[in-house]
Amino acid sequence: STNNFAAHVKTLPFTKGMTLKTIRYLFDKGFTPSMVLRSMPGSQSKQLVLAYVERRLPTIDCPEEQSVFADYLHQSAMLRGSGEHCLSRILTLNPGAYAKKPLLYRIPRLNVNSVHFLIGQNDWVDVEGGLDVQSLCSKRRTDGLFSPQINVYGIRDAGHLLMIDNPYEFNSALIMAGGGEHALSSNAPRPRQFDYLGTNHESFFRESQLKAQRSKEQQSIKDIKEDTKSSPVTISQ
Repeated sequence: STNNFAAHVKTLPFTKGMTLKTIRYLFDKGFTPSMVLRSMPGSQSKQLVLAYVERRLPTIDCPEEQSVFADYLHQSAMLRGSGEHCLSRILTLNPGAYAKKPLLYRIPRLNVNSVHFLIGQNDWVDVEGGLDVQSLCSKRRTDGLFSPQINVYGIRDAGHLLMIDNPYEFNSALIMAGGGEHALSSNAPRPRQFDYLGTNHESFFRESQLKAQRSKEQQSIKDIKEDTKSSPVTISQ
């Protein structure tokens, strides 16, 4: 809600609070990241996209592949806007991105046989959303009401762009969602599957957080060692 957003802004330093308020204002007015790119000189916008690929997609470690993929994203962003203009109609910043009409209570009433959630192990999307839908659908069926079957899959070592970070498990998940698991070879990588009654999803998604924390700690230790080497030690008499 607006009250929640205002309360959050008050807890931030002035500069960060004003930046967040400006971003939300522009977002509500329909401004999108692609519009920002289209307003920049071509060379600058291309470099910005390439920096995004290098930073957000570490699984693409081949420089040539990074360049090709950045070209693809850049050319897509340079085209006349289409679907991007729906963002401010379906999402609100509060301060993160939240649906104006959440699917949580809409999916259980869909007249379809099944719905499948694919979530990356390092995804910013919370797996609890899919499990909550799964729980609501199960309760409706227990009450004698029709509700789709919900499957929640976790893709290892993947962020939000699952098909790029781990295409093998992503493809297997799509095949499984389409009812073709029997056609997968015995050695085909398979995604993890979760149920709202279990707790195995906690360790699966926490594992990526622990890896990130260990990596940050190791980097901090490395920085300290480098600073120690470069800084002369002075002993006062």
